[in-house]
Amino acid sequence: MSSLRIAVPDGCSVVDAGRVVAGAKRADVWTAYEAVPHGLLGTGASSVVRKVVRRSDRRLFALKIIDKAGVGELRQVANEVRLLRKIAGDRKRAHPGLVHLYEVYESETQVALVMELCSGGELFDRLRRLRVFREADAASIMAQLLAAIQYLHGRGLVHRDIKPENIVFSEPHSLAIRVIDLGLAKNLHGKGTRTPCGTPAFLAPELVQSHLDEHGGAAYDHRIDIWAAGCVLYAMLCGFAPFTPQVGDPDAMLDAIRSGKLAFPSPHWDAISPEARDLVAGLLRVDPAARLTASQALAHPWLSGARGSSPPLPSLIEGETGGQGSSAGSGIATAPHLALNSSVQAQLDVAIAYEASSSLDASASPTASARRHGHPHQPARRRHGGDGISFVELSSALQHLEHSHKSDDDSTHSSES
Repeated sequence: MSSLRIAVPDGCSVVDAGRVVAGAKRADVWTAYEAVPHGLLGTGASSVVRKVVRRSDRRLFALKIIDKAGVGELRQVANEVRLLRKIAGDRKRAHPGLVHLYEVYESETQVALVMELCSGGELFDRLRRLRVFREADAASIMAQLLAAIQYLHGRGLVHRDIKPENIVFSEPHSLAIRVIDLGLAKNLHGKGTRTPCGTPAFLAPELVQSHLDEHGGAAYDHRIDIWAAGCVLYAMLCGFAPFTPQVGDPDAMLDAIRSGKLAFPSPHWDAISPEARDLVAGLLRVDPAARLTASQALAHPWLSGARGSSPPLPSLIEGETGGQGSSAGSGIATAPHLALNSSVQAQLDVAIAYEASSSLDASASPTASARRHGHPHQPARRRHGGDGISFVELSSALQHLEHSHKSDDDSTHSSES
C-alpha cells in the first residue's frame, strides 16, 4: 500500500485543486499507524477499510482509504468529515451513538480517515444470521438509534440513509451501536430539500414521491429518518422489511411505500407485543406531520419501559446461541416493559447526559414543531402482499437498484452543500 504524503493547506475548500478535505494532516499516515495482518474490514467501489494499530500506544482503529478516482464517494467523504467536525465542535466526539472520526490524511491520489473501530459488524449481518431479534434486544438498539437521530435532528441535520448496513455494533457480543456514513447527510438550514437519495427499501413516501416527480417533487425534511428507523425496527422484529411485495419488482415496492398500508402478517408478528406494533405504526405514518419525532418515540412506553430499572433480560445476541423464530416459544420477549442490557443502558445513559449537557435550544429544533394527528394514505396501484422479503433476498434483489440510485445522486449532491 502506498504512503499517504499530505500536502493540504489549511482552509482548503472541498474538491479544490484536486484536494478534498479541509485541514487534513500533512503527514504520512503509516508513520503513525500500521496495518494489522488479515485486518481487511470491508471494500467499496473506490475504497477499502482496514484494521490498523497506532504505533504510539498500540490502540486499534479503523482506517478507511478512498481513491480519489471515485469522485462520487469522495464528495460523500468530504461531506461526512465536514459535518462530523461541525457537530462535534470542541468536544472530543460528536455523540456516543455516532461513529467517531479521529484524524484525516490526504495525498494526491487518496484520502484516509482514521475512525473508531467497531468490530461487532453491521446490523444487516446480524439480521441475516439471526433472522429476528427478541424484543428486549430490538428495544436496546432502537433506543440508541433514536437518540443518535434526535441529536442530528436537533442540529438541523438529516442523515438520509438510515438502514441496517449503516448501523454497526461496537463489539462482537455487544448491543451498543454506532450510526455510520454521514456521506448523504445534509444541513437543512430550517428548510426542506428535494434531492432523491437513500436506499430503496428504507425510503419514506415523501422521498419516493419527490424522486418520481419529473419536476423534482415536493421538498422533504428530517422526518424521512424517522420512517427509515421504523423500517429498521420492523425488520428487527419479524426478519423482513415492510413494503416489499415481491423480489425483483422495485416499482411495486415504491407503490407499496407510497400507500403506506402497513401489515403485521401472521405468524411472523403473532408473538410481538402490542406496544412494539404501536411504535412501529407511529414511526411509519405516511403523513410526515403525523409521524412521531425522535423525542416522542423515545418517550413511547415500549422504549421508556425498556429504560426502566428492572433487571436486564438474557440476550441471545451476547451468547450467539439458539435460534430465533416467530412462535411463542422462540424466546422473543413479549412483555410491554423490557430491560436493556446493562452495558447498553450505560451507553444510553451517557448519550442522554451528553445531550442534556449541550444546552440545546429545543424551540429552534426542527423537531419542535407541532404534529397533527391522523395519516391520510395515497392509493396504491398494487397491494402489499404476504410475508415480505427476507434480508437475504432483499439484498440481492435491490443491489442494482441501490447502485443506480446512489450514482444518480452523485451528479446532484455537490450542489447541496
